[in-house]
Amino acid sequence: MTTREERTVTQPDNMADRTRDGKGRFDCDPATAERDARAAALRGRSMTYQAIGDALGISRQSAFDAVHRAPSDTMEEPAAAARALELQKLDAAERTVLEGLEREHVTACPREDRAARGWVRARR
Repeated sequence: MTTREERTVTQPDNMADRTRDGKGRFDCDPATAERDARAAALRGRSMTYQAIGDALGISRQSAFDAVHRAPSDTMEEPAAAARALELQKLDAAERTVLEGLEREHVTACPREDRAARGWVRARR
């Protein structure tokens, strides 16, 4: 039979050295914060999560997590640039949609002709 000491699983050295926040979660380590900032900067250049993962040597899901973790990390500038780019894209898309809605639409025949044929009520 094995002794209790032999059955004990030891933690890796880096786990023992890491600090925790007030909720018991590990604090972000500087290397991870730097990687998250690089991921946010790459996303700011409109790279896909797969391309970001390939560039940083991580999976697509890890790249996604890194980009979304970046705003809460201490490296705020790359995250702010990524947010600004996403807002610009949304603004451009909104302008395109509004232009389409406000544009004079082509009809098959003028409204007066349709009204004369009884297809629509004539304007008063």
